[in-house]
Amino acid sequence: MTLKYRAAVLHQAGKPLAIEQVSSGDPAPTDVVVRVRAAGLCHTDLEVIDGSLRYPLPMILGHEAAGVVEQIGPEVDTVKVGDHVILSWNPHCGHCFQCDRGQPILCDTYLGEGPKGLHFDGRSKASLGDGAELRHLMFLGAFAEICTVPAQQAIVVPKEIPFDRACLIGCGVMTGVGAALNVADIAYGDNPAAFRQTAEAVRVGGQVIWLGKIDVANDVSFRWGSLMGEKRLRRSSYGGARPLRDFPLLARAYLEGRLKLDELITARARLDDINRGFADLREGRSIRTVIEF
Repeated sequence: MTLKYRAAVLHQAGKPLAIEQVSSGDPAPTDVVVRVRAAGLCHTDLEVIDGSLRYPLPMILGHEAAGVVEQIGPEVDTVKVGDHVILSWNPHCGHCFQCDRGQPILCDTYLGEGPKGLHFDGRSKASLGDGAELRHLMFLGAFAEICTVPAQQAIVVPKEIPFDRACLIGCGVMTGVGAALNVADIAYGDNPAAFRQTAEAVRVGGQVIWLGKIDVANDVSFRWGSLMGEKRLRRSSYGGARPLRDFPLLARAYLEGRLKLDELITARARLDDINRGFADLREGRSIRTVIEF
């Protein structure tokens, strides 16, 4: 059965996203079809739009999303139709060298397929009206009414958490909270001196966890003395995420009042307003605009 739905498609870097009708075929045996209910506008999406992060085009952007499972493949037993899920952009094989060492963000298949803009099985799962194959940003392509993904990327969370809050956990919140709790092993009340800015400010023997990034082709230089004193510098892409463990934990933390998410949302918008949302992000007028479907 062919699914037809609307999505935000980037045809050329530096140009606005186009809202178009696209289509997907039947899910693979291990896939799930998710009806996207909310998706956050992230700086990574903006990098692709502006051309500093280069992917094959045309592509459906969006990688921070939550929704409802609408259909499952015959081999799926981890989620069911009707479940509320947060989507993860870090699928992993579970058995390569890096996965065995507890580093799913460095999974061989993840790193190999990601730059191609394809899904984890090496396939595109959407096409334009003329039949042209579409690529998917970060194994998702979530600026769309429908998103088809391997079941491991759909993490069940409590239905009590609103979709516009839940979607933030899928990227921005997981990256930030995970960097502190999973990567830096910082507990509540530890080591305030380590939160100073970058290598010049971190204390002797301290560590810096970098979350932000610039154009991947840019050179970065340091004053050699700032790297001395047994300092530790580490780049974190996804906060040491183990989505199956961490997404439900963070959702419960929000529901219990221990994790602030409401304050991160600057605005809510429709899919048709997505380009205005990215303009606000580019100009620093918003922290997170959330597209609600």
